[in-house]
Amino acid sequence: MCIRDRAYTNRQYIVAYTDAYHGSTYGSMSLSGVSLNMVRKMGPLLPGIVHVPYPDCYRTLPHETEHELALRYFEAFKAPFDSYLPAEETACVIIEPIQGDGGIRKAPAEYVQLVYDFCHQHGILFAVDEVNQGMGRTGKMWSIQNFPGIRPDLMSVGKSLASGLPLSAVIGRREVMESLAAPAHTFTTAANPVCCAAALATIDVLADEQLVARSANYGRYAKEQFLALQQRHPKIGQVRMYGLNGGIELVTDRQSQQPDPDFASDVIYAAFERGVVMITLKGNILRFQPPLVITKTQLDTALTVLDEAMAAAEQGLVKRPRGKIGW
Repeated sequence: MCIRDRAYTNRQYIVAYTDAYHGSTYGSMSLSGVSLNMVRKMGPLLPGIVHVPYPDCYRTLPHETEHELALRYFEAFKAPFDSYLPAEETACVIIEPIQGDGGIRKAPAEYVQLVYDFCHQHGILFAVDEVNQGMGRTGKMWSIQNFPGIRPDLMSVGKSLASGLPLSAVIGRREVMESLAAPAHTFTTAANPVCCAAALATIDVLADEQLVARSANYGRYAKEQFLALQQRHPKIGQVRMYGLNGGIELVTDRQSQQPDPDFASDVIYAAFERGVVMITLKGNILRFQPPLVITKTQLDTALTVLDEAMAAAEQGLVKRPRGKIGW
């Protein structure tokens, strides 16, 4: 995607975000900022990438409103442009509107609008990564639809696109997509017929079984249940649910908001012993992303198991292998 950004704009720099995950190829790994093990022993990475902080709506300043938080992070976004990053040489800003591996975190709508307007004012392309959060995961077909009025110039799609078969896509404005002529940016294994057929069938199922609406409805129900769990388990610091797409942040206590990766590892191991497979994000955040076809009975079973797993972890009853487990 960023190759087309550079080709279309004839500019070199790309802005990405801390805690972002865009993939594990050389270019996408350079854009990512979620794990030291994704860069350790692999440098030098792609030049011309600048990372800015992604808004954290959980750890705010005292008495800070969402409006004030959006402005604070927008100032941090602009800081490189004020000192060492020429806007007229910047090709693209790429963002996950709702971060996936960064903890299922949603940026404030005002912040995204400010960045979007800044890009348009300076001729910078605004690109979104929908690989993790697209295809109905957030209760909308695309996560960017949770931000009214934003129309990205480019969008990357994958994972759910072909229901597990290897396929990804870049969707964008015609003039941007046509900025490279063949054989530039072509691949031997791209868009093979079997995976394309799987993608078409996936799109049909999403529509026929109304899975996007199902994600929104079951997501609201799951959020209610997690908020109820929060009342019983003091280590649940924040519940973030957007469709069937949740990040449940586990902390040592709610006042300090200190991440508790050991407790999170206990919880997912206890859940595994009870038949529910789950991983953590950033060590302390439960990644709740069940398939959109999950039944109400299966959803209730998973929530009951998580309740039991947290109780077991709180009581020190979990005997797991040493070390951190999860992503």
